[in-house]
Amino acid sequence: MNESAPPNQQRAFSLSLSTFLATSWALLTLVVFAYTDLSLPNLVETSDYLMAFYVAGHLVSTGNLAALYPGAEARSFVDSPFNQAAHTVLTHLPEASTAAYMYMPLIACIFAPLSLLSPTLSLILWQLLSTASLFVSTCALRLKSKERWIDTIAAALCFAPVSITIWIGQLGLVFGLLPFAAGYLLLLRQKPFAAGLSWSLIFLKPQLFPAVATIAFCLALNRRARCLGGLLSGTALLVLLNILCCSPDIFVTWLQSLSASERILADPAAAGVSIPSALILSLPHSLLLILPKAQQIWLKPAVYALSTAIGAVGLWYCTRLSRATGVFESRLALIASIAISMLPLIMPHFLIYDLCLFVALALLLSSYAASQAEAASIRALIQFGFWSINVYTLILIVDKRWVHPLLLIGVVLGIFGLLLKIASDLVGKSKVGSSSP
Repeated sequence: MNESAPPNQQRAFSLSLSTFLATSWALLTLVVFAYTDLSLPNLVETSDYLMAFYVAGHLVSTGNLAALYPGAEARSFVDSPFNQAAHTVLTHLPEASTAAYMYMPLIACIFAPLSLLSPTLSLILWQLLSTASLFVSTCALRLKSKERWIDTIAAALCFAPVSITIWIGQLGLVFGLLPFAAGYLLLLRQKPFAAGLSWSLIFLKPQLFPAVATIAFCLALNRRARCLGGLLSGTALLVLLNILCCSPDIFVTWLQSLSASERILADPAAAGVSIPSALILSLPHSLLLILPKAQQIWLKPAVYALSTAIGAVGLWYCTRLSRATGVFESRLALIASIAISMLPLIMPHFLIYDLCLFVALALLLSSYAASQAEAASIRALIQFGFWSINVYTLILIVDKRWVHPLLLIGVVLGIFGLLLKIASDLVGKSKVGSSSP
């Protein structure tokens, strides 16, 4: 590009190049997904979707719900009925792989129809549903963005947690990002109860649920309780459906199995499950990981108290924002961004693909009505988070020994702190009190 070209022309060229590279990378990612799905059955059948959701759906469709969960005292999944069923259903599953299902029974019921298809076709269909959910969500959350929708989709597909979610068939896009986007849009359109109902679907992906619970709670404190009412009503309905679709005994068995899940994630190797510690982006889990095992049990309450304190600070700032004056849409975008950024800092089990909800954080901040200086800072913040997470993921894929989850958690903590600074500035400029949206 000629150095004497006008700045606007140089910027346009830079944006065009970025768009081209992002779109090319996104298309290459989809091609890789298609190739592995159709040509590498041994690899595909170790995906989360087939090893967990597909097998669980098969057990439901064949009336073998009792095999979903291990006993409450189980310390390994190797000899569990679920793992045995997985090796029967998935003929290409390596013998060394151990299948486990730690989700609520309603999820297994939802996947029962998809289990009637072949494993490969079922996985491809779920990947298509996840990609469609990403498309709809990003279009809904673009709001005032000046970027073209194709650029937004391409950038989202280039975000490593999104790519991983689609590839391995996780739930974060369909039961996380999509209901979040729908609820957010409904809230802006003055339909808070419907927004709460939409957000209640995130209960099916519990790691993400505290984000919407925080937003609804803060709105309720400012005399906007209908969103919280919708959230609680929808969640209660999902609990009831869990019991009705299976049985009270199966639901209780799932609750009891959560203690086994806790032990497994604390020491997955001993339980026969291969979960690299670098994949678990949880502040409390990562802090406990660097401690000697003999001290973990004694320091665990202190570590969880620290996470609780961080969550309390975030909630306090969100509450102040909800009561401040100013544009409701801007305050809501900041509240939602803070609530999302808190998740890896407070949740005990938060994996790298759960960061797919950070797509919403980036899009909401992009639409935040800020000054020119704030807009530049926010843009830099989004780019820093995007590249930090992508580089971490790339290094993790090459050699997980070169990274530690605390490195990326430090990045998230920095993002959280900067969002609190933006929130503090906004509150300082406004008169605290009630305001109508």
